[in-house]
Amino acid sequence: MFEDDMQNLPMQDLIEKYKLYPEVAFEEDDHGILINETWTSDTDQDIMLERFYYFDIYFAEFLPTEIKKECFSVVLDIYVAREMYEEAAILRDEIQLL
Repeated sequence: MFEDDMQNLPMQDLIEKYKLYPEVAFEEDDHGILINETWTSDTDQDIMLERFYYFDIYFAEFLPTEIKKECFSVVLDIYVAREMYEEAAILRDEIQLL
């Protein structure tokens, strides 16, 4: 799908080069909040990136800018529902900085 030299490009470079846009899904389990990023292109249906990872409040700055606000909002709601108020307060402060 990609030329051989494209496989080593950072994700952000691929997003910009192919004008990819994100869709994000969240799943809660015993280990935390799993985030599934799916990046697709309007111009080429053969190009898609997927990335799965558990949300970690202390590494939130590594979230792509395009999905950061949505992720923070969803995770904040989950933290409040789980009564994880300390984490929710940290995340609330991060949202205010956006």
